[in-house]
Amino acid sequence: MNFAFLNPTWLWLTLILVPCVLIALLFFRSMSPARRFSAILLRVGLIALLAAMLAGISNIRTSNRAAVVAVIDVSGSVRAFATDPKPALDRVRDYLRSAAGNRSREDLLGIVVFDGTTTAIAAPQPGTGKPASSSAPSTQPLDQPTDLTDRTWETTPPNPEATDIAAAIRLAAAMIPPDASGRLLLFSDGNQTNADAVAVARSITGATTRPLPIDVVPIRYNVQREIIVESLDAPARAAAGAIVELRVNIRSTTQATGTLRLLINNEEVPTAALSTTSPRTPLGQRVTLNPGLNTVVLAAPLDMGRVHRLEALFEPDASTNPAAAPADTIALNNRAQAFTITPGTGDILIVDGTTDPAAAFLHATLKQQGLSVDVVTPEGFPQDLLKLQAYDAVILQNAQADAIGPQRLESLQRYVTDFGGGLIMIGGPDSFGAGAWRSTPIEPILPVKLDLPEQMIVPPAAVVIVMDTSGSMGWSVMGSARTQQEVANEGAALAVRTLFKDDLIGVIEFNSSARTVVPLSKNTDPESTARAILALSPGGGTNLPPALDQAFAQLRDARAQVKHVIVLSDGMSQRKEALPALARSMKAADITLTTIAVGDRADTEMLERIADIGGGAYYRVTDPNTLPRVFLRAIKVVRQPMIREEPFTPVLQTTGSPSTLGLPANIPPLNGLVLTQPRPPMENNLPTGVSYPMLTPTGEPVLAIWQAGLGQVAAFTSDAHKWAEPWRTWPGYTQFWTQLTRSVARPDVSRSGELALRREGDSVVATLELADAEGKPRDGVLAAGFAYAPDGQRAPITMSQVGPGLYEGRFTPPSSGNFVVTISPQDKSQRLPPIVGGLVVPSGPEYRALSSDETVLNQIARVTNGRVLDLTTPEAANLYSRAGQKPTQARLPLWPVLILWAVGVLIADIATRRIAWDRLVSRKFGASLLREAAAVTSDRSQQAAKTIGKLRQRDLTPADPSDKALGEADAQRVIDEARARRRAERQARQQSAGSTTAEAAPPGFVAPVMGNARQSNTNTSAPSTTPNTPPSQTTSKPEIKPPAAPKAPPAPIEGESPLQAAKRKARERLSGE
Repeated sequence: MNFAFLNPTWLWLTLILVPCVLIALLFFRSMSPARRFSAILLRVGLIALLAAMLAGISNIRTSNRAAVVAVIDVSGSVRAFATDPKPALDRVRDYLRSAAGNRSREDLLGIVVFDGTTTAIAAPQPGTGKPASSSAPSTQPLDQPTDLTDRTWETTPPNPEATDIAAAIRLAAAMIPPDASGRLLLFSDGNQTNADAVAVARSITGATTRPLPIDVVPIRYNVQREIIVESLDAPARAAAGAIVELRVNIRSTTQATGTLRLLINNEEVPTAALSTTSPRTPLGQRVTLNPGLNTVVLAAPLDMGRVHRLEALFEPDASTNPAAAPADTIALNNRAQAFTITPGTGDILIVDGTTDPAAAFLHATLKQQGLSVDVVTPEGFPQDLLKLQAYDAVILQNAQADAIGPQRLESLQRYVTDFGGGLIMIGGPDSFGAGAWRSTPIEPILPVKLDLPEQMIVPPAAVVIVMDTSGSMGWSVMGSARTQQEVANEGAALAVRTLFKDDLIGVIEFNSSARTVVPLSKNTDPESTARAILALSPGGGTNLPPALDQAFAQLRDARAQVKHVIVLSDGMSQRKEALPALARSMKAADITLTTIAVGDRADTEMLERIADIGGGAYYRVTDPNTLPRVFLRAIKVVRQPMIREEPFTPVLQTTGSPSTLGLPANIPPLNGLVLTQPRPPMENNLPTGVSYPMLTPTGEPVLAIWQAGLGQVAAFTSDAHKWAEPWRTWPGYTQFWTQLTRSVARPDVSRSGELALRREGDSVVATLELADAEGKPRDGVLAAGFAYAPDGQRAPITMSQVGPGLYEGRFTPPSSGNFVVTISPQDKSQRLPPIVGGLVVPSGPEYRALSSDETVLNQIARVTNGRVLDLTTPEAANLYSRAGQKPTQARLPLWPVLILWAVGVLIADIATRRIAWDRLVSRKFGASLLREAAAVTSDRSQQAAKTIGKLRQRDLTPADPSDKALGEADAQRVIDEARARRRAERQARQQSAGSTTAEAAPPGFVAPVMGNARQSNTNTSAPSTTPNTPPSQTTSKPEIKPPAAPKAPPAPIEGESPLQAAKRKARERLSGE
């Protein structure tokens, strides 16, 4: 067994063993030799183990295994162009079957596929043939029944419009086992759209101590007939209604004809040809293409909108000869996009969430004042930032947050803070806190707080959300990558965030069983509860009753005025017959029950029934994307809308706000408002700068305005129609809303500067030209901004001055699509209005290369010492040849084993020094133990009896050296004599107590013999004769003595305790017997 160290410097730590041994010999002298030397050895072993672990000790094993990972390009260009003589991926399968089909158990094969994403299809697995060497067979499992080459080669998620060779190489290199020599086999056309594969291959080769060659198999193609619309060039900014010049760049491999169409905002428009070589048609431009690059210049009229989406589409003519090859192969690269922004025209977007026709009064009022107004419902809110750039202000009129959606609210927030757009929120039953705007991206930029005023006492509500996490909740939503569980979790988390901190919230999940995710408690940390909900995952069956039981148990004793349960399920529950009784019990305990049925397989009948019994609401959801909105509706049941509908007269404040400047003094009353709180003067140690031009007589905000980022935001907590009925006939109504809208709207920035964007390779260059009011270059300006991708990602841009009034910066777009760029210049202490521009990063770069890039593939092979193989000759690959290959040495770290040994040695070391175990094995200590054991096990009572018997015998029998040991009969006689003597003494005491004259003893009484019993063989009860005495000769009767007088009690001894006296009397009595 061979060992190696990663950091052998740590082995110098073993030098401290010498002083450790000397100190131990000095201080452990009181120990026995065995204990002393064992303590020293354990301490030495512990230090040695620690040093070995710190030095990175490893076991070196030699292996002859070889691993090959096939890295296969499945991008759109390979699938579309490499089809001759048959699809490229089919040829790759045949290649692998031939080159690696008969590999041995020591030959491993793995597969990685890639396009814009990378996916491992199979980890390196051994073959089923004979071992390639004489060493023992590998313990790796054999191949699966289905061959690796027969598996589906698809990435997850698929991204065929990109090719990321670099990411695929990284993943494949990481899959090589440490105990096998590695090789990558790259199948690709070499046309990469992401990163630099050559640099990654070079870094991997330099980072490893063992060689990792990359063999490349080029997938060759050269498209002979293809038409590509490379770009559409349009001015970044243009006046509304102007005719702009567009340049369409088209590359063709052959001569072809077709029609070039222009679409503005998805509508085809007629074009005027500025070139003289092509005739004009009413819609579309006839174009004749020559081989190479063709540029077509068009003139297109712009409408009066703010943002103009432009798209050029080329349609090649169909060939009249069926036998001839078509002029174009791929249609995806036949279009290009751009957009032009018109400087601010004062357009206003009203998002109206009311159904009352009276709400249109505000729309008409603004239009009468010359403002361009568009009205949409909350569901029709613009989808991205680019569409929002068409407006200078957005008015939210009684609109619910959940109806707009989280992603579009994020776009609205950036529209205000980063692009300088204006925002006005108007009150109503579905606005501010009553409209679930709490915990949305818009709440931080509102000039009021959405909490109820502190003087209002609102009883807390208790809510338990019961979530279905069964396996069916893992199904995808409408064909997307999101699951029903993910959407439901987001809805529940959003609902939790809308509750007050004094409310009680609990979360229970159920599948085959029920589990309390968040016990019922105060909503002091809604984000923590939301994270717990978002972490729920599907799996198991559907069993609702236990979860409903837990919810009932938690709410039964809760101290809350409103108790509510929200149940979400998408399936049939087990034991559903128990649900109605549970709902009745909850209703009897003043707990309401709301149910949400998701999908077509939900038990809609039962869920609707228990919601009806429980006094709650029932929601049927067929589109899981609407779940967040449904959850918010369900959560609003727990408390009344935060509104106050009673007349009050607003009080104007002297703030100098242009919105209330010049209003008539006789302001009519308003009939209601949504309750909010003013923001504090300081937040995060910075002044908020909120102005309150209107307040209620009791101090609640009616109108509040502040600066949020680059934009202005206003909050009007009453409405503009129902509660403002008295205002509609007031002359100040039109003046107020017109002034407020214009003061908040984004200012015209057309005179402050121009922003131009152009592509250079993979980057985009932003050029900003700034001038002052007199047209002079504005120098020394700090300018920075962001580029926003269609999916919401943003890339920072830092501008540097490159000329008089000229600033330049660049960014790398993370994806294709429409990018909106905003630059915020700041001149000294003055912040200038933001300047907005845009650029289209064309999609489909994957299909713009018409031939394979073998140069990149050759460089990868060269920097890694790999080979360039041919797809048609798999037998020449010889993938698992070990000629000239050294056996692989694999390092097996030993620290997991050594750390266990170190813990054991440490415990033994402490025990050796703390426990005197040497006494347990010494000779003297063993002998004393034997003696103590014998003494403990002896019969102490038997010894005591023998001792007492001897003492009595000494007192009753004079010493006689000729005495022999007594038998059992002698012992019995002694006992009888002692018993008779005690009886006589007792009777004597009784007689002396009765009279002073002693009575004669009764006939036949024999006085007890006080002599030695062994010297008399006569019976004490009757005379007897001996064999040597004649019958006429008998013994005379003994003399009867009077009973002895009782002894006087002994005099007490001075200083003797009662206990000592009792013991002394017992000894004397025992001696007397």
